Amino acid sequence: MVDEGNHNAPAIQQRVANLKEKLDRLENLAAARKGRLMDNAAYLQFMWKSDVVESWILDKEAHTRTDDVGRDLSAVLTLLTKQETFDAGLHAFEHEGIQNITALKDQLVDGGHDQSAAILKRHGEVIARWQELLRMSDDRKQNLLKQQEKFREIEDLYLTFAKKASAFNSWFENAEEDMTEPVLCHTVEEIKSIQEQHAAFNDSLTSAQEDFEALAELDRKIKSFNVGPNPYTWFTMEALEDTWKNLKRIIKDRDTELRKEAKRQEENDVLRNEFAAHANAFHSWMNKTRTGMIETSGSLEEQMLVLKEMSTNIRSHYGDLEKIEKLGAILEEHLILDNRYTEHSYDLPILEEGEPDAEFENILDIVDPSRTGSVWMQDYMAFLISKETENVQSAEEINQAFKAIAGEEKPYVTANELHANLSREMADYCIHRMKPYVDPRSGREIPNAFDYQDFTQNLFQKAASTPQHLPTPVSDGALEQNGENGALIEDGVGDEHDGYLVPQ
Repeated sequence: MVDEGNHNAPAIQQRVANLKEKLDRLENLAAARKGRLMDNAAYLQFMWKSDVVESWILDKEAHTRTDDVGRDLSAVLTLLTKQETFDAGLHAFEHEGIQNITALKDQLVDGGHDQSAAILKRHGEVIARWQELLRMSDDRKQNLLKQQEKFREIEDLYLTFAKKASAFNSWFENAEEDMTEPVLCHTVEEIKSIQEQHAAFNDSLTSAQEDFEALAELDRKIKSFNVGPNPYTWFTMEALEDTWKNLKRIIKDRDTELRKEAKRQEENDVLRNEFAAHANAFHSWMNKTRTGMIETSGSLEEQMLVLKEMSTNIRSHYGDLEKIEKLGAILEEHLILDNRYTEHSYDLPILEEGEPDAEFENILDIVDPSRTGSVWMQDYMAFLISKETENVQSAEEINQAFKAIAGEEKPYVTANELHANLSREMADYCIHRMKPYVDPRSGREIPNAFDYQDFTQNLFQKAASTPQHLPTPVSDGALEQNGENGALIEDGVGDEHDGYLVPQ
């Protein structure tokens, strides 16, 4: 219209200019509103993300506030594993959530957002909550690590206590077995040795006392943690205290028992010495008496006088034998079965008045089988020699028997001496087997003399290869009662047997 020259062209142009101005103003207002809307959208987005982050933090705070720190080492290790997983989640969220809202905050504030103050405040609140979460998480981790250290210490205490308690109980059982073992000894030296061992054991109790106190200290430490029973042993300190008290009682009883046994052994030793003194003296007297009976010399009357004196002497020692028997009975009553002070036994029976003696009756069966009441001197001497030689173990013992017949001054024996002292059977046996005795200086045979040493030597040489037996010197009913070869000795039948050989 303007180009066509409309007469209102100026008015139209003015009107168009006004409209264009309003349109530009409208566009500017629209752009400004759009900017405000975008700023508000960014602000709301920031606030929303901040709320999401804060909500996540709030959810995780419940984990850090729990009081569950485990009741044993295994539970603590499980919780530590969970805590490590939790910390790893915090680390990942710091990159995904915290850094995002921080970057958005920086963008809005740097862009001059009109809500910058609110944005900074909100960001600060979220970050503060985040830092508190990190602190709480670290505190829980440190608590769990402390619990781990605590339970490891408890575990070590448990194991140490179990090991020491087992060793202490084993020692106690061995000690109890030793302390309650019966005291078996037979001499003063043996009981002294046992007492020395017991004293050494008492000295070793210092070490045991230290072990016991160490166990008590371990128990106190374990109980200070207020934990349950030891899973590695059934021994408790209370049981070990009872064990220790029981051991002290056993040791006290053992001390008393050993003192009593020492006193008993000392008394037994006195009894042994007393018995040995009497038994040795009596045995010495018997040997002297036996030798005197065998080596009796002189005329028949003189020999009979000697035998009569010996018979009286034998009767006088009857009380000694009774004393030995009484001492032997006391030894047997005290169960004293050995005596190092003597080789003699106390099994020496004493017969009551009129009581028969079986052993003496056996002797009478040999020397007086008919019970005539008398014994020929030859049979008496033959019996003594047979008793001396019945258990000979060497040629020397036989030689000593022949020397008793022949006399100390002669190295040979005569036929008359053999017949006078041995039975006819034994005398004939010797005479037929003995060589005539040859004087080593002159080289000539001595009449009616026999070499008993050569006979004995040959006898034992043959015995080494072929069993040789001397004929029985005296047998029942075979006694020679020849008045020409010996004298009668009354047996004193009806009297005590120790007075049997009483010459009249």
